[in-house]
Amino acid sequence: MSASTSGTFATLCRRRKRVFGAGYLANGFRKNTSHFEVQRNQDGEHWNVLGTQKARGESQSLINYRFVDEYPLRGINYYRLKMMDKDDTFTYTRAQSVEMARGTAIVYPNPVAETLYLKNVEATLVREVVLQDLRGVVFFRSSDCPARGINVRKVTKGTYLLTVIEHSGFARSYKVIIGH
Repeated sequence: MSASTSGTFATLCRRRKRVFGAGYLANGFRKNTSHFEVQRNQDGEHWNVLGTQKARGESQSLINYRFVDEYPLRGINYYRLKMMDKDDTFTYTRAQSVEMARGTAIVYPNPVAETLYLKNVEATLVREVVLQDLRGVVFFRSSDCPARGINVRKVTKGTYLLTVIEHSGFARSYKVIIGH
């Protein structure tokens, strides 16, 4: 049997190593709690479980919990907790929103002759960077953000697409002109 929840749910934004993340702090006086599920939603319908955290047991004093979404989606993210009790009953917290800004990368110089650089890219969010021609032939692929730029000296003159793909699946492409 669960005691009534007087806990709160709050969303936070944090900055660590240039990574913006969203997290929660939950606290309260609960009895018979098994664990918490942290859930995220962006479309208003489908909730995804980001992680679980085991409850620390019964207490008459305040217990704080913390979880960080290392790969929040761009735009508005909604978060809630599903508080599971040992008898398989559960309750949800009220959803809270956090807006993650959509930054726009700067690709320069463009046109480029030797080295292409990316600016305003959160490197730790990048899953892959790809430079390809308009037929889809790949000339450069990296599993991280190239800090020293992309050497294009040996790439044929023409129009290319530079695509930056984040861990969340968000991708943005930029038209690049290579001219020597």
